[in-house]
Amino acid sequence: MRKSLAFIMMLMVTLCAFAKGPNYKRIAEEAEIVNKACPIKLDDYTVLNNVTADKDTIVYNYTVTGINKTQFEVLVPQIRVAALVQVKNNEAARKDLLKIGARAEYYYYDADGELLGNFAIENEEWK
Repeated sequence: MRKSLAFIMMLMVTLCAFAKGPNYKRIAEEAEIVNKACPIKLDDYTVLNNVTADKDTIVYNYTVTGINKTQFEVLVPQIRVAALVQVKNNEAARKDLLKIGARAEYYYYDADGELLGNFAIENEEWK
């Protein structure tokens, strides 16, 4: 899961690196580029299905196997903290996300497409 989070943060930097001010169109274009490579197997349990962008929101959609909803719900706080720490430890990504006012939403589904859990990170949390 840690490798997954590192990869996600790399994608987030890619999505935001070219954004200037409220130029959300560039974020959407970068999301399209990432989506051409999707699905991306991040580890034995996690696949990034796609990334979408809607103005200031970057949405990550994953499939997770080998875990049920109850087990996943226990992990959500840890995954959320890890995602936030990854951005805070990457000064370039943090500055870009703050500059454009971006927020992120993460959705995790099981192999049958049922939602296991989700969370969001608001822009002010990256300060």
